[in-house]
Amino acid sequence: MTRPFLGSSLRTMQPIRFMADAATPNQPVQKDGARVKWANITGTASALVNWGIPIAAIASLQRDPATVDPIMTTILAGYSMLFMRWSVAVYPRNYVLFACHCVNAVAQSVQVLRCAGNKLGLIKSPTGQENKKP
Repeated sequence: MTRPFLGSSLRTMQPIRFMADAATPNQPVQKDGARVKWANITGTASALVNWGIPIAAIASLQRDPATVDPIMTTILAGYSMLFMRWSVAVYPRNYVLFACHCVNAVAQSVQVLRCAGNKLGLIKSPTGQENKKP
């Protein structure tokens, strides 16, 4: 069988259940102990490793706003907003990943605002340079 289309789960706001996990979509997911344990370990470990992105974004809030790349920062903010939704749409829900992407979306949005403020002249950088990137 094939996996369900992601868009249908977004419309109904139901957790995404893959056909390999259940005999039919209406039955509860059969939990295989070893498989669930492995999924919890890898899901939690990857969420903890993923905290490097928001930590770097928070650390760079102290840097000059002229050094911020507005395109990449906007893409990172959008990526985090998308994966915030995904982390609660999958089964089992990954709240560690949700928190990570929530913090990252806020940090990247603040970076975009700092960059825009510097470009518009509302925020002066310590070096006195404007952001020259497009």
